[in-house]
Amino acid sequence: MRSDVRMLGGEPIVTKAPPWHLAVTLDVFLSSISSGTFIIATILFLISPIRWAVPSILGFFVAFVVELADLIALVADLGDPFRFHHMLRMMKFRSPMSLGVWLSSGLAFFAFLATAISFLISRGNLNLIGALQITAAIGALFALGVAMYKGVLFSATAQPVWSSMRWLGADLSISAGSCGITMMLAIVTMIGDFTGALRLRFVAGWILTIHAVAIALAMRHINRALAQHQSRGEIILWNVTTVVVGAVIPAALAFLPRYFAAIDLIILALTLAGAFAFKHILVMLPHWLSIE
Repeated sequence: MRSDVRMLGGEPIVTKAPPWHLAVTLDVFLSSISSGTFIIATILFLISPIRWAVPSILGFFVAFVVELADLIALVADLGDPFRFHHMLRMMKFRSPMSLGVWLSSGLAFFAFLATAISFLISRGNLNLIGALQITAAIGALFALGVAMYKGVLFSATAQPVWSSMRWLGADLSISAGSCGITMMLAIVTMIGDFTGALRLRFVAGWILTIHAVAIALAMRHINRALAQHQSRGEIILWNVTTVVVGAVIPAALAFLPRYFAAIDLIILALTLAGAFAFKHILVMLPHWLSIE
C-alpha cells in the first residue's frame, strides 16, 4: 500500500502506484450495491414488515448474491485465496483491510441467513418475521461498515490525494445509499408495486441529490490532482459521468411529477454507471498520477 512519492511544484506526485486494477474497482463497486441494498431493504422491513415484505425479501437476496460476487473480487484483490483464509484467522481492529474482510464476510453471512429465513416465511412460517427483523438489523450494521470501510482504507494509505480525502468513507457510504435505494426502487417497480415505487422515488430523489453534492465535492478535489496529468476533455468526461449522469439526471427523473415504470430502471442504470465510474477513478488515480 505504500508508494514512492516525489514533490513537483509543492504537490506530491505518485511514482509507484499499487497493483490495483479492475478487480479492485469491481470490489468497491459491488460492495456499494450489496451493502446499500441490504441497508435499505432492512429499513423498509423494520418500518413495516407486512407492507414491504416482498421487496425487502428480494432485496436481501440481491444483496447476498452481489456480496458473493464482491467476495470473489476481494479474493482476486488479495491475489491468493489462502491469504483471504489467513485474514479470517485473526481480527486486527486497527487494520482497515483485516476489518474489511471480516465486515464483508459478516454481511455475506447475514444476507444468506436473511435469505434463508425469508424462504421459510414464504412457505408460511410467519412466526419467523421477528427473527428476520433481528437478523436484518444485525446484518445492516455489517453492511454499514462495508459501505464505508474502503473509503477509510484508501484514505489511510500514503497515496497522495487518497490520503487527503479523509471524508472518503462518508462519500462511499452515500454512494452505497444511492445504489441501494435505486436498486430497491427497481425491485418494487418490477414486482408491480407502483404505489410503493412512487414513495421510494421521492426518497431516492433526495438521496441522489445529496449524492450529487458529495460526488461533486470529491471530484473537485480529484480534478486539481488530474489537471496536469489528463486532458481537459478527459476530466470533463469523468465529471459528467460521475456527477451529471450518475446523480443529477437520476435525481431529476426521481422528482418527475408523473409516474412511468421504465424511468425507475433508467434511474438504476444511470446511478450504477456513475457509481462504477467514480470507483474506477478512485482506483486508477495513483496510476494516472504516476510518473513512472
